[in-house]
Amino acid sequence: MNTDKARKRLEARHRDLEQVVRAADDLGASDEPHAAAGGDSAGIDTHTADAAADTIEREMALSVKESSEGHLKDVERALQRLEDGTYGRCPVCGVDIPDGRLEAKPEAEYCVEHEPPSARAEGAA
Repeated sequence: MNTDKARKRLEARHRDLEQVVRAADDLGASDEPHAAAGGDSAGIDTHTADAAADTIEREMALSVKESSEGHLKDVERALQRLEDGTYGRCPVCGVDIPDGRLEAKPEAEYCVEHEPPSARAEGAA
């Protein structure tokens, strides 16, 4: 495994995820309070369907943001493992993670055999 290539992949993934988080914020996933459903900030009633669509859009953006922030943390931990010299080695069995897996998922911490079930479900989504 080439650590320079791994670092570049991780840094590129980090930048991409940061852009996704910013885009989600732009779509309404920020922590700023929103106008109540059914009305706008001026107190004028909004059509119920419009309010529902706005709510769904905000919820989807928030979901994307939360997921991307989780992946960002995974990438940051992978960068730390790279610094520590433990990147690319499964912490359970000590076997080197195949280069192909690290190319596809540079933040991978475990070999496929020891990948936690929750991480497998996230990777499939």
